[in-house]
Amino acid sequence: MTYTPILNAEVDAESPVTDLLLTRLRDNPIAIAAGDVGAPRIVAGGLSIATNSVSGNIVSSGATLRINIDRKAFFPDIRGNVELTALTGTASPTTPGFTIEARGNNSPYSIAWEYVAT
Repeated sequence: MTYTPILNAEVDAESPVTDLLLTRLRDNPIAIAAGDVGAPRIVAGGLSIATNSVSGNIVSSGATLRINIDRKAFFPDIRGNVELTALTGTASPTTPGFTIEARGNNSPYSIAWEYVAT
């Protein structure tokens, strides 16, 4: 698909509805969503952004915890006495996520992330 602008003169009260106009009304949204050259860009304000979080405590030093996140998630904010050790962990590569590891015994953690809601 190629994005083709629709002129004001094509949609004024006196203009006829043509096959060409209807084709552009059908194809332009697809071209916008695909990010075609010349198409308007979708900005963050046009997306529905939601948040999620998880917190807890890892009891044993060196123990790991796998956190699964949605494919449309932004990189998480990780806080606490833990460190990021893997972005994919041992789970299936089709399940996005990451693994954190405790830096000591009784390591608290708090993780928050945003994602594009569908």
